[in-house]
Amino acid sequence: MGLVELPSKRPQKKRESKKVVWTEQSQAKPDIDSSLAELGSITLKVVTDKAEVTLWNEYVDRHHYLSYKHPIGAALKYFIMSDHPQPQVLGCLLFSASVWHLADRDQWIEWDKKDREKRLNLVINNNRFLIFPWINVPNLASKALALVTKQIRNDWQTAHGYRPVLIETFVDDSQYLGTCY
Repeated sequence: MGLVELPSKRPQKKRESKKVVWTEQSQAKPDIDSSLAELGSITLKVVTDKAEVTLWNEYVDRHHYLSYKHPIGAALKYFIMSDHPQPQVLGCLLFSASVWHLADRDQWIEWDKKDREKRLNLVINNNRFLIFPWINVPNLASKALALVTKQIRNDWQTAHGYRPVLIETFVDDSQYLGTCY
């Protein structure tokens, strides 16, 4: 009817990923060869502060074989920490929104397309798991995963306003055995 005239479409900016700059902070540290008990208390620290996020991104970009990629959707980053002999970061974890369609998962859950559309936000994915290469501590990876399964529901609730019910992960069997799971 010609009653409304829309403006012309605005040109879209090309989305560019910010390059992660490696600094001295993320350089390899002296090797730590010890038992889990010798590290004292192992905890997971949610990474939210801008300086910590920058350092987390830098560690993962520098030391994870897949490097850093900005997560899509809801995400939560952790530092794996120990308190002995002094507070120190031992690694990094990232959980984010799950992939839309995964046949094996969908079959295992036994949901159809409608169920998946309604509940996919309740499934989160462990996108990055990094124990620094200079850390040689048997059972540390399993300990970190055990801790995260106990605290992520509350942390996710705080950050995103709901509680996930399932965590999925993928293990590149050309790189790892996946025995810590």
